[in-house]
Amino acid sequence: MATNLANPTAAFFIASIFTTALPNGSDAKAYVASVLAVTIVACGVYATIAVTFSLERVQATYRRSWRAVDAILGACFIGLAAKLAWQR
Repeated sequence: MATNLANPTAAFFIASIFTTALPNGSDAKAYVASVLAVTIVACGVYATIAVTFSLERVQATYRRSWRAVDAILGACFIGLAAKLAWQR
């Protein structure tokens, strides 16, 4: 999580979401609440992943199927990139 917090790209991504999602003229409380919400969700996601992958059964399943998982996720990213390219 520290890597993501130190990553300026992630910070700019979250900031861009805030600028489009929050209405103009929002007070500072709305921005603080948004940052807190994103932080809490991120911590929850990372904790869930850490706990899930600490289980031996999950680790064994992932070791057996990592190539398929990588191929499926790679295909998803390529598909999303293609969609973005065709929309422009």
